[in-house]
Amino acid sequence: MIIIVDGYNLLKQLYPNNKENLELHKKTLFRKLGVYKKIKQGTIKEIIVVLDGGSLVHAIREVHHGVTVLEAGYKRSADDWIIEYVDRYKTQEITIVSMDRALCFTCEQHGAFSMGVFDFAHAVDQIIKNTVIQREFTPAPASNTLKFAEANIETDIEISITDVNIDDLMSDGALMRQQKKHDIATKTPPKNTAPLSKQDKNLIKKLKKIY
Repeated sequence: MIIIVDGYNLLKQLYPNNKENLELHKKTLFRKLGVYKKIKQGTIKEIIVVLDGGSLVHAIREVHHGVTVLEAGYKRSADDWIIEYVDRYKTQEITIVSMDRALCFTCEQHGAFSMGVFDFAHAVDQIIKNTVIQREFTPAPASNTLKFAEANIETDIEISITDVNIDDLMSDGALMRQQKKHDIATKTPPKNTAPLSKQDKNLIKKLKKIY
């Protein structure tokens, strides 16, 4: 799966009215996404954070912590670049992270999957949190251990990679996506619920890769 993040849209939603610390928030985002991508390297092929504008006419790419950060180009929006990319790579499994409904709708018409920024941020935080907990309380054999260096941390961190809690996390994500204003009282659906539709199964499959 390739995850494309509508960069400034995500930052605006997560850090409203906090423009003075924008560069710090960007660096934090890139670092966190880098850790997440390393943990999910079996299912997440690439993460691309797309930003509006730039100093040059053409797009500029940089890599931060294993994450591709792209400036769309002078007087060009991130939306334009994202839509062109999704249209060009229709055969790829792509997830768009944005709160821009028009962008998400257009990308979905080209076969992409869309996810809100809060749902995605929740997924990233939960994966990192649960992986660290597993490392601290459930030591794994060396063969099941992933080692990586997190930015600004001098020593490597050894993290145990297992499937513990992934189904629960996936279910939480599905509920968060379907739910808007009403609280969810339980994570487990009633026993007598109707079978999942093909669309719901596809949604769960994609969410499981993200979570």
